[in-house]
Amino acid sequence: VMDILQNLVKAQQGGNAGNKKRDTPYTTSIVKDGTRKFHTTNPDGSEMVESYDIKTNKLVERKSRKPTTLGGEGEWVIEIGHNQIKRFNESRDLIAPSSTNPILVRQDTDLSFQYFIRNCVWPSKVYKVSIENDSEIVVRTTNKKYFKRIKIEDMNRANIPLRATDLFYEHKGTTLTIRYSKPTQIRKVEAEKKHQVSKMNSNSNNGQGPRDGDVQCPNQ
Repeated sequence: VMDILQNLVKAQQGGNAGNKKRDTPYTTSIVKDGTRKFHTTNPDGSEMVESYDIKTNKLVERKSRKPTTLGGEGEWVIEIGHNQIKRFNESRDLIAPSSTNPILVRQDTDLSFQYFIRNCVWPSKVYKVSIENDSEIVVRTTNKKYFKRIKIEDMNRANIPLRATDLFYEHKGTTLTIRYSKPTQIRKVEAEKKHQVSKMNSNSNNGQGPRDGDVQCPNQ
């Protein structure tokens, strides 16, 4: 099972963050706080952590990071899940982030990449969402109050260009919702991963299900 998951992750990303160099991605799994977490390290030093709810087998968080140019650990980038708002650090930060600024959160469905931008307080008519360079979603407002570029990393890793016909957005209340239809290639990979996670959870502890602290590593 782990070999299948490892190959799927390798196909999805492209890139080990340990002191020991490896030629192929290396994945370990641990059950913690009601989720099964897969930590993959890649030969180029990049890492990815994916967390699946053990009851629903749904992917609830994905984060990734790459080494800095000097070889240190880079900052985690939240791809899926609630992006953590950075706390103000007096010794490092010059300006404290405002709690009223727009906040971007990605929460996918089986059929769509889905983004919520909260704290969008302006009228619906000012929002313009488009595809640029076949590689990113661009959000802007005609009143020049907000501008954001969104890259769908899953599509970039798979080298699949974005199409305007698959993009949809709507504004209700103070939330701008953006959906992009997942291509068949992406849906197949995600369905297979979800199936394998379900299989792992069902087979854990002689069929009794996963427990906090359970650790699994791939055969090397």
